[in-house]
Amino acid sequence: MGALMVWGTAILFFDCIIMILLYERSRNWFRDRIFPRLALCGVVVLSFDQAAFFAGLQMLTGAGVDVLIGGWIAKMGAVGLYTVLAGVYLVYFERPVRRHKDTPRIWDVFDTLTYRERYEDLLARTGCDALTGALDRHSLEAHGHRAVEHAAAAGRPLALLLIDIDHFKSYNDRFGHAAGDKMLKRIVLDIMAAARMSDLTYRFGGDEFVVIADGINAEDALSLGERIRRRIADSHGGSADGLTVSVGIASCSRDASDYDTLFEIADKRLYEAKAAGRNRVVGPEKSVRLIQAR
Repeated sequence: MGALMVWGTAILFFDCIIMILLYERSRNWFRDRIFPRLALCGVVVLSFDQAAFFAGLQMLTGAGVDVLIGGWIAKMGAVGLYTVLAGVYLVYFERPVRRHKDTPRIWDVFDTLTYRERYEDLLARTGCDALTGALDRHSLEAHGHRAVEHAAAAGRPLALLLIDIDHFKSYNDRFGHAAGDKMLKRIVLDIMAAARMSDLTYRFGGDEFVVIADGINAEDALSLGERIRRRIADSHGGSADGLTVSVGIASCSRDASDYDTLFEIADKRLYEAKAAGRNRVVGPEKSVRLIQAR
C-alpha cells in the first residue's frame, strides 16, 4: 500500500507538470478559446494518469487490461462532463460579469500557474506603441486622466500638447508606407529629444502624438511646443519632401481641470494651427497664441 501511495504521488506530480506545459502550448493552437484547451489538457493528462496508475496497479495486484480500458473510459467521460459544466458556468454565470476586470474567472487558476502567459500578458500591458516606441493610446487614457486630476487637485500646472505631422498622407503616398514608418520613428525621437526628461510622449493614432508635461505653466508649454516644432522643422523640413508639425496646447487649470476638456481644447488649437498654414504652435489665451515658422 505504501508503494502504491508513493507511485500515486509521483503520478500526481507529473500530471501537474503536463497540465501546465500543455496549457501553455495550447494557447499557440487555440489562442483564448478556453474549451478546446481544457478538453485537450483533460484528455492528455487523464490518459497519462490512467496508463501510469494502471502500470503500478498491475505490478502490485496483477490487474487486467479491462481495468485500464474501463478506467480510461470513465475518465474520458469525466472530461466531457467537466467541459460541459465549465461551458454552462462560463456562458450563464461568468460572462455577465466579465466586464468587471477585478472579477476572477474560472481559468485564472491556470493563468496563475503558467509563467509564460503571465509574461505575455505583461508585455501586452506595457503600454508601448510597437512601431514608434512611444507610449500607446491606452496608456494615454489611463495616465492622462490621472495626471490631470492630480495636478488640478494639487494646484499644480500641467500642459497637454497635441502634435500632428503636416501632410503626412502625401508623404506616405509619395514614398510608401515603409518610408512613412521610418519617418514616424524619427519624429518620435525628435519629440522626445526636445521635451524634458519628465515629459511623457504618446502616440495617439496615425500621425498624431500627445505630450503630457507636468509642472509647467502655459508660457513654458508654448516654449516647449515651439522647441518641438523647430527641431522637427530643422531636421526634416529643409527639403521639398520634408515634414513639419503643427501643435495645439491646452493648460491645466488655466484652460480646464479635466482631461477630456483639456484634450478637446488642444485639438481645437491644433485645428487653428493647421488652418493658419501649418508648421505652427497655438497655445492658450493671453499668451503668444501663434508662433509662425521662420
